[in-house]
Amino acid sequence: LSFVSVTLALLKHNWYPASVFVGDTFCYFAGMTFAVVGILGHFSKTLLLFFIPQVLNFLWSVPQLFKIVPCPRHRLPKFNPETGLLQPSTFQCKSFEYKWLKSWKNQNGT
Repeated sequence: LSFVSVTLALLKHNWYPASVFVGDTFCYFAGMTFAVVGILGHFSKTLLLFFIPQVLNFLWSVPQLFKIVPCPRHRLPKFNPETGLLQPSTFQCKSFEYKWLKSWKNQNGT
């Protein structure tokens, strides 16, 4: 009951325009709740369904983890004082860092 209440309250305050940020504390709480329910409730197959997004996220991050592609840090938007708006941050990439991506793109014709 507490998990559902906290999640609904967070959803309400995180809806556009968001006034709160989902941080590590909620993620740990949600993960712990899923693990406890799955273990104590003997829902091992159902629990695996909750971990599919985590596995996909890991697979998506593997190229950055093993330094196949550069991993820019602190990709926060930058404030442009001239326009008064936020702009996406960019990073410089060396020409040799994406050669494998260009060759893959040419092979697949996309």
